[in-house]
Amino acid sequence: MFIRDITIHDYDVVDGYMQKLHNLHVKARPDLYVYLEHPYSEEDFKIKVEDNNCISILAENNGIIVGICFVSIRNKSNMVVKKIAYMDELYVNEKFRHMGIAKKLYLEAENRAIQM
Repeated sequence: MFIRDITIHDYDVVDGYMQKLHNLHVKARPDLYVYLEHPYSEEDFKIKVEDNNCISILAENNGIIVGICFVSIRNKSNMVVKKIAYMDELYVNEKFRHMGIAKKLYLEAENRAIQM
């Protein structure tokens, strides 16, 4: 398994994972979330993947995308003005859970955020 940057060519698989993740939010908090067939349009996805203030990475195992992670670098929080890293999404395919993939994605995103 290795971690790499997400590219625009990964849209179909990432979109499927984003749908599953978003549906978890809809189910848990229907008062806050509405069903969306595509949480990111292809254009929004392209913008996010190409954004220099966003860490967009995935875990791949034998050519299969098994997990995704998006972290945005923001310039301020509600308390003090400084750069912060905010994990927007983290998702691992159900068949590949309990293998440390989420932890590896998290640690890679953390290292990249520190470097930024």
